[in-house]
Amino acid sequence: MAELSERIKLSIGAQEQYLNLHAGVLARAGLSLAAALLRGNKLIAIGCPVVAEHMVAEVVGKYVADRPGLPAIALSENAASLTAITNDYGRDRVYLRLLDALAQPGDFVLGFMAGVDHPAQTAIDHAQKLGLETLVLEIPGAEEWVATEIFLTAAHLLCEEMELELQRMKPEWFQPAID
Repeated sequence: MAELSERIKLSIGAQEQYLNLHAGVLARAGLSLAAALLRGNKLIAIGCPVVAEHMVAEVVGKYVADRPGLPAIALSENAASLTAITNDYGRDRVYLRLLDALAQPGDFVLGFMAGVDHPAQTAIDHAQKLGLETLVLEIPGAEEWVATEIFLTAAHLLCEEMELELQRMKPEWFQPAID
């Protein structure tokens, strides 16, 4: 039990340290994401699949507030496309090919990267060349489980900022809570 307690404390400490350093970036990114969605653009999430797909679920579904579903996609979602593109073009081009096919001017590209993720980094670099707004959340050197927990917390904070901005800009989208 003591070892488990220490691992939990490690995770909490790492999250606090990351969020203290990056809270302002996350808040601004939440506003930028809301602006993109208000324009009719979408979120494109790249990198750590479990977090990218969770973030998309929060945007398409809801985070807290009842509102219309908004357009978002995680490039890791379609196993058939990932397999076919990897077979045809190689692992390092898989996200790049998907980004070329799915991105539109004005989309917001969000990368979750822990350690070296060549396909995600290649796609982020390409998104920047295309002039898309990008945010890369990086956690170098952290254990994978700690990075995932930090990413999930960061994703939730982005969603919270996004929903708060959307409520301010489009209050008609939001319904009173139904118990």
